[in-house]
Amino acid sequence: MVPVLTLTYEVVAMLNKSVLALVAGIGLSATSLPTHAIPLLQLDIAGVTYDSSTETTITSADAFSLYAYITPSHSCDAACTASLLGTQYFVSVALAPQTSTSGNYGSFSYNTGSGSTLVNATSNMTYGRPPLEGALGTSDPGDLAPHGIYDTYFYEIPFYFALSNTASTVNVQDNAGLGPDTTGTGMYYAEFDFDKSALLDGFDLHFDLYNELMRSGDIDINNFAPFSHDAATTTTKVPEPTAIALFGIGLIGMGFASSLRRRSK
Repeated sequence: MVPVLTLTYEVVAMLNKSVLALVAGIGLSATSLPTHAIPLLQLDIAGVTYDSSTETTITSADAFSLYAYITPSHSCDAACTASLLGTQYFVSVALAPQTSTSGNYGSFSYNTGSGSTLVNATSNMTYGRPPLEGALGTSDPGDLAPHGIYDTYFYEIPFYFALSNTASTVNVQDNAGLGPDTTGTGMYYAEFDFDKSALLDGFDLHFDLYNELMRSGDIDINNFAPFSHDAATTTTKVPEPTAIALFGIGLIGMGFASSLRRRSK
């Protein structure tokens, strides 16, 4: 019975957000809806939608393309852009739910265009919260916050953004799943093709994006994708926003009908 009650609470929470958004949006055109500011770093997954309840781009597919985006500000000149692209970045792939016991939980692979890499969970992963500082993996205010994912086993993919990989700017919080529009400029991207079909059932992957600088042995995150612009996989199909809204309207209608029946008795 406990799982059923938990699921009901989560569904109600999503419905409350959806119904409020639906009511607030009545009479407003698409062009009048507010847009969010574009952060420096973002993650996106091709062909999916943004899950507003978790503020994460989520996919239920086993094979998918993960995109890392960097969008320099309008005030960033050529030298500034060169400095940004000359910095090393990391995609952190964390095992979810939180796992502190090592074992054989299957594997996943990724391809960056230069060949496929197999990662065994957990033997090829590190336990803790990235980035680790020293042998004990201690943390301080400059590190990536836990945000409900860490501490767990994770794997870091280091990479650089290529000057040739340009795309039109996009905010995944407003337009997730589009993938890079290579006909435009203003943004740079890196692609990672994942396959998690060999991962043990019940486990998923959570992705974070950041760079880090080392000063006197202290590894702090200089820039990172906000938690509202990270990505993840799920073993449960993510409901479409329209479907959630329609379901909410249906429940409201059922409530009115039930109230009318009680009054007629």
